Amino acid sequence: MGFLDNVKKAAEQARHQAAELAGKHGSTIDDAIAKTGAAVDQRTGGRYADKIAKAEQAARTARGKVAGQEDGSTTGAGPVVPPSSTPPPPGPAAPPPPPGQGTPPPPPGGATPPPGPAAPPPPGPDTPPPPPPGQDR
Repeated sequence: MGFLDNVKKAAEQARHQAAELAGKHGSTIDDAIAKTGAAVDQRTGGRYADKIAKAEQAARTARGKVAGQEDGSTTGAGPVVPPSSTPPPPGPAAPPPPPGQGTPPPPPGGATPPPGPAAPPPPGPDTPPPPPPGQDR
């Protein structure tokens, strides 16, 4: 048996095991999908509820396909809670960071400039004038 045959055999065994586990633990997986969707919906303030519901359904369908249920149904895996169109009530908000301990705002222009040589200080009353060209200090 060649290397590719061994890889195909291992992949088939993994697919079979994944299908078995997805079927056996379908309700747990569906609960995790619903809890994750609710948490993301809460963190985004309900702004993306339609996209989150669509992603939840896609995840349930994928779990069903892995389990061998082509339509994503959860036959024998417990009830599926349809996504809610209203966001859950907001939970307690995290307290703001203490003064001076927050993340500093990004610099104007978006990106941080690359590190390089420090610019010389602007000339002042105590700064001697630069030497004429061609002479060193």
